[in-house]
Amino acid sequence: MAPVAVAVAGLFISAAGAIQQYKAGKDAKKIAAQNAAASQQATEELKRKTAKEQKYTESLARARAAASGVGGGTTDIYMAALEKSGRDELDWMSVVGASEANAAKAAGVGAQNQAMSGFWGSMGNVAQYGGQAYQSFQSPPATT
Repeated sequence: MAPVAVAVAGLFISAAGAIQQYKAGKDAKKIAAQNAAASQQATEELKRKTAKEQKYTESLARARAAASGVGGGTTDIYMAALEKSGRDELDWMSVVGASEANAAKAAGVGAQNQAMSGFWGSMGNVAQYGGQAYQSFQSPPATT
């Protein structure tokens, strides 16, 4: 194959690779945002279900205390501790959920950066093959 043909083929192949890498970077960012949003939604749903279960547990504890005739300070202390424990659990779920969402976003940024690195590598090849093609056109091979 003539040097011009090799240079032109390399130029187009590298350009196609650069386009694919660029698209992959955009897709990685979009997928990461979707994963982060899904993680946040899952966390909120888990918190909602947990809060509902906690309210049921608290209501049951109040009813049992009332039915047993036990009341006063001890019951109030127990109920306050039960409610605080529930709030702490929901707060911790928020922290974990935010951490998972941030990890998904960070993974997307890493994938996007990797794709963009490939893009710029391919663009370097485009420049190299473009230069070779240009030189080949400027100085055609001598005929014998």
